[in-house]
Amino acid sequence: MCSSDLSGGPGLAERYESRNLLGRGGMGEVVGAWDSRLDRDVALKRLLRQNQGETAELRDEIRRRFEREARITGQLDHPNVVPVYDLGMGVDGLPYYTMKRVSGRPLTEVAGDGQVSETRRLQIFLQVCDAMAYAHSRGVVHRDLKPANVMVGEFGEVIVLDWGVAKRIGGTDDSTGGHRRSEGRDDDLTEADAVLGTPRWMAPEQASGHAATPASDQFALGALLYFLLLGKPPFEPGRDVMDRVALGRYVPPRMVRPNLPRELEAIILRAMAIRATDRYADVPALRNDVQAWLEGRPVQAMRYRWWQRLGKQLVRYRKTVRLVAVVAACLGLAAVVASRVHVAAVESEQARTLEAQRQATGQLLDREMTLGLLHADLGLDRTARADLARADGLAAAQAPGSLLTRKLWYAHGWLEHR
Repeated sequence: MCSSDLSGGPGLAERYESRNLLGRGGMGEVVGAWDSRLDRDVALKRLLRQNQGETAELRDEIRRRFEREARITGQLDHPNVVPVYDLGMGVDGLPYYTMKRVSGRPLTEVAGDGQVSETRRLQIFLQVCDAMAYAHSRGVVHRDLKPANVMVGEFGEVIVLDWGVAKRIGGTDDSTGGHRRSEGRDDDLTEADAVLGTPRWMAPEQASGHAATPASDQFALGALLYFLLLGKPPFEPGRDVMDRVALGRYVPPRMVRPNLPRELEAIILRAMAIRATDRYADVPALRNDVQAWLEGRPVQAMRYRWWQRLGKQLVRYRKTVRLVAVVAACLGLAAVVASRVHVAAVESEQARTLEAQRQATGQLLDREMTLGLLHADLGLDRTARADLARADGLAAAQAPGSLLTRKLWYAHGWLEHR
């Protein structure tokens, strides 16, 4: 394809220059192109020329479906949905549209990368849920959600691609009316003459020929989560794949991966319930359960006993629990230190009081000794002995062998032997 193939209006031939083929399906192809007007790379999808044997009615239906895909995608203005830039007609009369070219890896590669942590896989899944919840809020059902249609960009962005079989809720379901099931196909292609969707990723009601609903997209999200956490799709290819999908026969997650947390298995089983009424009320409810698990909160899909809920709360608030324990330990240590400081202060005060008392009694003792010696010099021996007796009573408060007690001892000796 060359740029002149796209000349559907004035200046359009000069605007887009094709670069390389990015992908091709049964009805269309996607090429990398250069938008010379805005100087940027884009992805350009155009409808392929159909077989000559097809009826005009079928060709018109295919064209309407292609244009509807462009319009529906263009109306989904969300960070996790690929943005559409332009819709036009080539000189061959076939429609095309341009969109953002996403550089990155499809979810099929991400799921097989052992370096991608479980937490990161769940964060990717949350962004896919965001895209689907937004689409459902706008009245759109994807109907073909699968790993190949989810791209993880170079900077962590997650983009849901290929809204080719999307429909508006309550709109005409063109998956019926004589289309056959694609039994026995082992690839992930969605064909015009098959039940719309990819067998291994569609919901049981889709495989049974019923109209797809938001609950059908939720089943596909559960299958995506199964694939992200277990590394394999819930339904393996085979001739009976449509029957197995219609009956919801897949291997339970923990039989594939025994160490898978029970809460995550419960979430998958709830999203992939056979009956749509047994699934989550909507995609936001599914998203909230996955977010709850990431945050350590109880999930709605799991039945807990009281001690399990208590354990979840302790795990969730383990940082707070640790902080409280540290604070309690610090407070206890502070109390011990404060107590010891208080005791030391009391003991110091008592020591100061005793020293003051000792000094006071020492002064009294010295006074009584002086009086005793003075009275002895005056010949008043009885009075002198009474003075020294009072001094003896005061000497008990003095340290043994102190200067005052020695002086008192000498005073007694002098009075007796003078």
